[in-house]
Amino acid sequence: ADELAMCQRYYQKGSGMYSGPCTNPQTYRTRVEYHTEMRAAATIVATSDIVSSFPATAPSLRNNKVTGFEAYKACNVTAFTSYYMFNYTADAEL
Repeated sequence: ADELAMCQRYYQKGSGMYSGPCTNPQTYRTRVEYHTEMRAAATIVATSDIVSSFPATAPSLRNNKVTGFEAYKACNVTAFTSYYMFNYTADAEL
């Protein structure tokens, strides 16, 4: 477990999602917390997975810290039930 946590300080894979109502063209964000604190702010690559009422593109990213980051997207249809899901890799190699 300790060895895994040490490795996760350099590289992690995961997923995130937003779920709830949306109003076109408002932006909706979600916070992703890493499993283990990264050794430095990571380079993040996100890819879109499943969407409803949002464009099928990867989310934009901001507030990248050693503990996690925020992903956000603008809704393109007003809907009571909407969501976007995405996968990411976080790389903090030397």
